[in-house]
Amino acid sequence: QITTNTESIPSKGEKKGKDKGSETPKPSAKEKWSYNEADDCEELEASDGFSYIFHSAKSKNPRKIYFSMKIKRFSDIDNVRESFRARYHLYLNWMITKKEYEGYLSYKREYQKKKSSVKWEPKFKPRIEFVNNVEEHFFESVEYPPDGCYRVLPHTNWLSVEDCGFDCRKALFVRQKLECDYTFSEQMELRTFPFDCQDFTIITRESSGTKKAILMPEPRYTTSDRNHRSNFFKLDPTFSVLDEWDFYSVMLEVADSSSGASRSKSVYHEITVRFKLRRRWKVYLYNIIFYFMVITFLALTCFALNEDDQGERLNL
Repeated sequence: QITTNTESIPSKGEKKGKDKGSETPKPSAKEKWSYNEADDCEELEASDGFSYIFHSAKSKNPRKIYFSMKIKRFSDIDNVRESFRARYHLYLNWMITKKEYEGYLSYKREYQKKKSSVKWEPKFKPRIEFVNNVEEHFFESVEYPPDGCYRVLPHTNWLSVEDCGFDCRKALFVRQKLECDYTFSEQMELRTFPFDCQDFTIITRESSGTKKAILMPEPRYTTSDRNHRSNFFKLDPTFSVLDEWDFYSVMLEVADSSSGASRSKSVYHEITVRFKLRRRWKVYLYNIIFYFMVITFLALTCFALNEDDQGERLNL
């Protein structure tokens, strides 16, 4: 839950007796992050004879993109280069417009007649950018045969009408799956090495700006009685290669970027995944520190040799 505490402060040229109702209030953080899209959707009949709920083409509000993420592999932590590698799936969902759906139906008809080899794509597509990546190993939008890289479907396990403002059984969403494999940069703090904990972050940005699109966690249910929502973020440590590290905790932040960081003063919506890993200090204690101690103490045996054997003492 997001709460705000704002107070109206009059400017120098503003009179204290000015009517507050004449000003247009800015949306609060709670209103901005609401899952309710009742004002941005409409129920219309499509050319296939069924009525669906679409994203309104007249809506001036930013498109809400619902995301979920699954980390498949976490590896290659380099203390010298201050980098790490991660392989993960990023799922994106957003409500389709009627015009886009009509184009999808036309593609389906042409595909059945085998007259079209070009895959269908919606007009609106999220512009995803990975801010702190330094090397791209693999990036692909996974196909859903026969639809292509964009799949149109309803989410029947979505939120209730009271929470989202529409009937999820009639609403149509576009779903996209991105398979990503990147090397990311991370500034490490090594003052307490090897008894340290490090934060490894993956920053994902929607580069269209907050006026066009915002990212929100996917709010689907996993049970038929709708008493448990799905975890929009999952970490599978099965294939993660971490010889010297242990996963301590994971934190996911969804927020706006700072306008001061942009030359054009633009604000972008960002997902920041923070992996907190704890170093296995026993690996360094037994494999490095212990052997150095043994070698150091063995060097003291040089005093057992004759004083005249200077060369042998130095060799020992």
